[in-house]
Amino acid sequence: MSLNKIVQECVDSALSTFNFTNKSAFYEFLKNKYHFDLSKFADEFTIVHRALEEVYGNNHFKIERAIIHILNQRAKDGTYDRITEINAFSTVINVFISETEKSIQRNKSLMVLSNYARSLEQKVNEANEKLKNAERMVAIGETAAMVGHDIRNPLQAITGELYLQREDIASLPDGEAKNNLRESIRAIEENVFYINKIVSDLQDFSKPLKEVNIEEVDINAVMSDVMSIMPVPDGLQVEITIEKGFPLLCANAQMLKRALANLIQNGIQAMPKGGKLTIKAFTVQDKAQITVEDTGAGIPEDVKPNLFKPLFTTKAKGQGLGLAVVKRLIEAQGAKVWFESEFGQGAKFIVEIPIKRHASPLE
Repeated sequence: MSLNKIVQECVDSALSTFNFTNKSAFYEFLKNKYHFDLSKFADEFTIVHRALEEVYGNNHFKIERAIIHILNQRAKDGTYDRITEINAFSTVINVFISETEKSIQRNKSLMVLSNYARSLEQKVNEANEKLKNAERMVAIGETAAMVGHDIRNPLQAITGELYLQREDIASLPDGEAKNNLRESIRAIEENVFYINKIVSDLQDFSKPLKEVNIEEVDINAVMSDVMSIMPVPDGLQVEITIEKGFPLLCANAQMLKRALANLIQNGIQAMPKGGKLTIKAFTVQDKAQITVEDTGAGIPEDVKPNLFKPLFTTKAKGQGLGLAVVKRLIEAQGAKVWFESEFGQGAKFIVEIPIKRHASPLE
């Protein structure tokens, strides 16, 4: 039996296995469109492949696999001569592979175009997001200029009045009324501190940082100043450890105070039911590290990538500027800040700052 006859029989048999096929219509299509000689199925199987693809779409792969399967099966059961069948099989399979490779190349080209379109869409989205952020930053700058004047001044007046009230309360006789007044004053001071922090964050984030004055900074003085204004709730323990002989830092004192105050306040807010805040300062080779560690709930994995981004917050009460300000102020001093946290096990923020180098005898 000729190769063409073998392939024709197998095509006919394969088409019969699919209910959706109309063999006579398919053969008419071959003759009318391609002027195909039905006695040359093996000689011109490329045309058969193309016609199957046009008529049956993606299902033509299933039909061609069925043709190959039938060729193999009939050779095994002795229907065809093995050598003749192998030649017929090679004819079909070579065309099948060749045409499939062409389809893959076409799909690759389409995929490249699709990926390019997705890339363009992503870039457009990123540009839009940057534009939105820029607009937000302008709004923040305008707001900061307003609050710096319209809110900071009355805050100073409130702080002064609270100080005088404390002095007056101290002269009152001990009792429930005195204790209640002290608690009220403390609550007011905490809220004044929080409002003042919002104003400071707005101003620190929006003002340009062109030239930063780097000086010798004593960490003991910085921590003393920060903790003197930091309201620490009852039930929260604060432990501060500064390494013996801790060197002077190469930093900006005011920026460092603001950054550490934000980190400490952040740690306190992470422990609303109490806990322990541990602050350490120590040296690691030629750098100094200051760590602020809390025993709060920790940072979820999905939050970590966005933690230092401006306007990102997971708190019901917050503007999402505190940690963004920390990063901005720390990096402006040539220092680094990062964090370590496992959800449910608290968080540790690490600030790494250059230390003052002692001059060598040759300098």
